[in-house]
Amino acid sequence: MLFRGWPQYAQHMEWRDVDERPEWREAYGDKVPVLLQGPETVCALQPDLGRIAQYFGEMANPV
Repeated sequence: MLFRGWPQYAQHMEWRDVDERPEWREAYGDKVPVLLQGPETVCALQPDLGRIAQYFGEMANPV
């Protein structure tokens, strides 16, 4: 959804596996997926389109 809705940011997005690092697993536990913008949690568990739009602007390609 992120790549489709905000393709202009696709090159800046990174997929990370929370289970790869103990500190991520401790910080996020079962709250995955989680979307971060720097240190800020944009949303967790499910997409919040309103909150995502606050960070990235309106969707270029509405889903």
